[in-house]
Amino acid sequence: MKHQLTPVNPTDPKTPGTPINPDEPDGPKWPTSTNYDKTVNETISYVDQNGHVVAKQHTDSVNFTRTVVVDNVTGEVITSGAGTTAWTATNGDTTFDAVVSPVVPGSVADKAQTAAVNDLNADSADVNETVTYTKVGSLVPSSSDGNFPGAPTVVYPNDPSDATKVTPASVPTVPGYTAHDPEGHVLTSGSSYQPSDPTKDTTITYTADKQKGRDIHESRIIGTKLK
Repeated sequence: MKHQLTPVNPTDPKTPGTPINPDEPDGPKWPTSTNYDKTVNETISYVDQNGHVVAKQHTDSVNFTRTVVVDNVTGEVITSGAGTTAWTATNGDTTFDAVVSPVVPGSVADKAQTAAVNDLNADSADVNETVTYTKVGSLVPSSSDGNFPGAPTVVYPNDPSDATKVTPASVPTVPGYTAHDPEGHVLTSGSSYQPSDPTKDTTITYTADKQKGRDIHESRIIGTKLK
């Protein structure tokens, strides 16, 4: 006896788990939809080093469908041959595009973007990626001079075009004092400093400027002593 075959696909689905033949409640059942309708998902999470969410999660999906035929007598799912079709991507889309990491004020990401995933198929695994953010450092003014009035710390500004980078930070101007970077280079008034590591603080050392009147007085004293 030739078995009756029924095509099943997303546009003509059957209720999974229900009897193929209503008069036989204990007979073969309609198959689960994953036999003819599959979705591959992408999830990108943006978190800090403690796992706390710092930006909205990115999600994407690619859908694949096909037509199978079901043997009404045995419940067998037939995936090839007459009446069946191969898996086809919805709208021909088989790619997760590259995703640029969002800029999070006060933090930098461990990667500028999540790479694209190409040539997806119905058997591809879900894609789960995590981008981790770390707090940026600051310029930290310091001086051994007992009269140093102090200056505010300056948090490194985020680079608006790259979540992994910061831009040069403005060096605080303190009247009567000269700023120096960690290598001892003089930082002129109104200058900026680009840190080598955006997550580490940079100590800016201030030394008191010599007063002209005091220099003249000291030179006279020295000159007197030399006579």
